[in-house]
Amino acid sequence: MTFEEQLQRTFETVTARLRDEIARELQFVSVDVAASAHGEREAAAKEAAAIAIREHNARAEAMVSAAPPFASLPPGREALAVPGDDGRRGCGGVVRRPGRERG
Repeated sequence: MTFEEQLQRTFETVTARLRDEIARELQFVSVDVAASAHGEREAAAKEAAAIAIREHNARAEAMVSAAPPFASLPPGREALAVPGDDGRRGCGGVVRRPGRERG
């Protein structure tokens, strides 16, 4: 084998090893980036859920504060209205206290 052939083989060996090493490093980096992105995504989702809950609670509290006092409701309608989830199911109206039915 000539010097030039030996040099070519050595160069190819070094190139293959370098290529393998770079591929391994890229794999490690991509796993780290994916794990980091997953963690950040989880944190963002938790934060968004917490914000949504706080906003919902604030709106609910505002609605309760704005509601008329219990005593100002018409007679026989002292209980809470319970709407159905699609407007057709559920009670869909005002729940009356027993003994206050209209005859």
